[in-house]
Amino acid sequence: AAIENAIGSTAAANTVNITNNIITGDYLTATSGIFYLIYNTASAARVNINNNTIQNVSYSGAALAGSGVLYPIYHTTGAATNVNANYNTINNISRTGTTGANMIGIFFSSGTNQTASNNTISNMSIGGSGTAGALYGIQTSTGTIVVNNNNISNLNNTKATGTGALYGIYNIASPTNENINNNTVYSLTHSGTGIVYGIYMNTVTGTRTMSGNTVYGLSTGGTTIAGINNASSSPNVFKNKVYNIQSNSIGNAVVSGILQAGLGTSGIANIYNNYIGDLKAPNGTISGPTAPSIRGINITTTTTSTSINVHYNTIYLNAASTAINFGTAG
Repeated sequence: AAIENAIGSTAAANTVNITNNIITGDYLTATSGIFYLIYNTASAARVNINNNTIQNVSYSGAALAGSGVLYPIYHTTGAATNVNANYNTINNISRTGTTGANMIGIFFSSGTNQTASNNTISNMSIGGSGTAGALYGIQTSTGTIVVNNNNISNLNNTKATGTGALYGIYNIASPTNENINNNTVYSLTHSGTGIVYGIYMNTVTGTRTMSGNTVYGLSTGGTTIAGINNASSSPNVFKNKVYNIQSNSIGNAVVSGILQAGLGTSGIANIYNNYIGDLKAPNGTISGPTAPSIRGINITTTTTSTSINVHYNTIYLNAASTAINFGTAG
């Protein structure tokens, strides 16, 4: 770890600040070791990881296993009340190896209130051979989540054999309330067959607001890709722009602008005033007339006693495919 902090282990109206640092470095001999650039295990009442620049970092080598996780910013421990990672810059972070593992720009594993806002995360890549390795721009977990005004771009999994997922913003660890607003996520490219989601969130008991986000320039060699993916609880999804989303697979590709994949019991989903277009699967086939490759708003949830309100969205479809069987749906 470049910076490791454990002081402030008890939440007692105390504050830990890790701010205004510039960090760079390499771990080129790594076979299985984990590489942290900022590593906090303090569970103070407030933890601030703000205004740091982490850049020009390389992990492992093409001939090594490189199976350890790489974290530019990492926070863990369960008792922290307020955890903030704001106004950080993470740029030019790469890993390689014959095995591979995950790489996460900003990772919160805990915290009652978690905020990751106004960060710039760019030019992160996973390379080498093998299939393993998922890439995340920002990953939060349980609690009340605020992820606003971030710029996430140029995340690349260059493994042609890679199967790990690629996410701009991600959380499926049972958060209670989420606010995901005014983020820009673009240029996420997977050379393998991994799933790609620009934003993927999963509130369990509370509500989710996703508005003003712009997601574009996503591609994968796999069959599953979406600009925005919602799961569970009661989301309000409005005024988002999603475009230029592409699967290059020759299989049964599913390209979704906005995906409503799950909804909690008695939940209500409001999806309105979104702009969706330029969804593509140029090589894709479909398994039948009820399974189109291109889906502007894709509602797959089958949870009973729920309501899904889809109003005033603009969806433009002009996709074509070289395959004999191909279909699109708004």
